[in-house]
Amino acid sequence: YEIVDCDWSSDVCSSDLSVGIREAIALHQQGRVTEAEAAYEDVLRARPDHAAALSLLGLLTLKTDRPSRAAELLRRAVELNPGDAAASANLDAALNSLATAAINRSAELHGLCRYEDALAAAREALTYAPDSPAAHTNAGLALHGLKRYDEALAAFDLARNASPDDAIVNHHRGFTLYIDRKSTRLNSSHSQQSRMPSS
Repeated sequence: YEIVDCDWSSDVCSSDLSVGIREAIALHQQGRVTEAEAAYEDVLRARPDHAAALSLLGLLTLKTDRPSRAAELLRRAVELNPGDAAASANLDAALNSLATAAINRSAELHGLCRYEDALAAAREALTYAPDSPAAHTNAGLALHGLKRYDEALAAFDLARNASPDDAIVNHHRGFTLYIDRKSTRLNSSHSQQSRMPSS
C-alpha cells in the first residue's frame, strides 16, 4: 500500500477554499508540517466535517508516521466524501501499517512464549486487515502454543483461504494437525488404561 500525495489541483484540495484551509494547504505544500497541522486542526475546530481538511491532515499524519491518528482522520474523510480516492488509498495504507505493526508484535510475543499476548496482537491485526494471511497464521501459532488445536487449525484454514499456496501456512497447519491427532491418541490411550482392571 502506497501513500497517495494530494493532487493540489484536485476537487478535494479546491472544494472549499476558505482562508483557513488555503493557509493550511500552503503551509503543507511548503513542507512546514507542524504549522500546517495546526492550521488543519484550526479548520476542523471550526468545521469538524470539513472533508478536505480531514483528508489532508490524515495524509500529513500518515507521512509523519502516526498511522493510528491518520486512520481516524481518513476514515471520517471517506465517510464524508466517498469519492475521495486519495483518502481511501491512504486509509488503506494507514490500516496496513497498523496491521503490520500488530503482526510483528504478535510474532515477537510468540517468540517469547507469551501466547495469550501474541494471540491478542494477532487479533488486533485482524481488526485492521481481516483477510491478512500473516495475521491468521500468527493467531494459529499462538493458539497452537496454547494447545487450542482446533482453533489453531481454523485460523490456519483462514490463512490458507487468503493465500492457498503459502508453504509456511501449510506446514504449520500440517504440524498442528499431527500434534492434535497425537494428543487425541495419547488421551484415548490413557483413558483406556485407566479403565482397565488392575491385576
